[in-house]
Amino acid sequence: MFRLNVVNLKIPPLRERPADILELAQHFAKKYAEANGVPLRPISAEARRVLTSNRWQGNVRELENTIHLSVLMAQGDEIGGDAILTPDGDRLDLAKTVPAVAHATFAAEQVTRALVGRTVADVEARSHPGNAEALPRQPHPCGQYSRHLDPHAAQQAQRYADGGLPITPAGVGDYQRFASAG
Repeated sequence: MFRLNVVNLKIPPLRERPADILELAQHFAKKYAEANGVPLRPISAEARRVLTSNRWQGNVRELENTIHLSVLMAQGDEIGGDAILTPDGDRLDLAKTVPAVAHATFAAEQVTRALVGRTVADVEARSHPGNAEALPRQPHPCGQYSRHLDPHAAQQAQRYADGGLPITPAGVGDYQRFASAG
C-alpha cells in the first residue's frame, strides 16, 4: 500500500497573495500570447489594479482563464483594464455583485421583513392581552411559536407599511424557503 497525505501544504488563497497575482498574470500572458501567435503585451497599471482587487474565488484557474481571454481581447500596445473580462464578457472591475452576496442580501431582507411583522404583532398582542389569548399559535421560522396578527395589529402593520416600511405578514414570504432549508 502506498501512504497518501504524507506532506500537507497549506497555500493561502490567491486573493491573500497579491504579488503572486501579478507574477502569475504575467506568466499566463506570455504563455497564451505564444500559444495564440499574438504579440506579448505588458499588463497596464489599470489592469494590474483590476487584477489585484478581484477576490479570485476560482483561484489560479480563474486568473489563468481571465488572462487567456485578455490576451485575445486586448487592443493596443498593452493589456488594459478594458480587456480584463469575466467569462460572461463583462469588465471585471464593473462586475461588483457576487451572486452569493446578492442571494444572502435577499434572504436577509426577507427574514428582516418577516421579523418586523412578527415584532409588531407581539407588541400589539402585549398591549391587548385579552386578544392575544384568543389568537391561534403559528410556527415561527426559528422553530418557536408566536401569535398570528390580530385585526388591531394588522391595522398597525398596515400603517407602518403605508409609512414606507415594507411589512411581510406572518406566515407569508420567501423567508420560509430559507428557514425550512436550514
